[in-house]
Amino acid sequence: MSLTKIIDLIENSDCTTVPSAGLPNGPIPNDLADFYQHYSSAVFYPQARYSFTIQSPILERSDFVVMNEDLEDPDSANWYVLVKCEDQIISIDLTPGPQFGYCYDSFWDSYPSADESTLIAKSFTELVEKIIKSGGKNLFWIPGHT
Repeated sequence: MSLTKIIDLIENSDCTTVPSAGLPNGPIPNDLADFYQHYSSAVFYPQARYSFTIQSPILERSDFVVMNEDLEDPDSANWYVLVKCEDQIISIDLTPGPQFGYCYDSFWDSYPSADESTLIAKSFTELVEKIIKSGGKNLFWIPGHT
């Protein structure tokens, strides 16, 4: 059985993983489902300055994590915390429609903003590719960050 692209990326990177604990409730993109069928979480570059942790399949709504409240914002009501790195959070949009699976910067000072300045990746696979390319050296979506 051949590995999916996302699993191949993870297994060939500096990453520690935890075995699968099942899938989240509700619809998720196929590449994220592939991840959760194999793992329940992963830590990229555990010894690096910027270590990225993919959260367990018990996904938390981003507004509760970032802002400590239900913002009752229809545009971000289906954003869930997917990745944490220090005080940074990357959310995935699980709203059915054209942005399903898009990943956004969810720092408190720009939350919730779904625009070109906060869009990090258009899929979970693209996000993992960017995390791997960063090598744990920077917050790659922040211009000029080193």
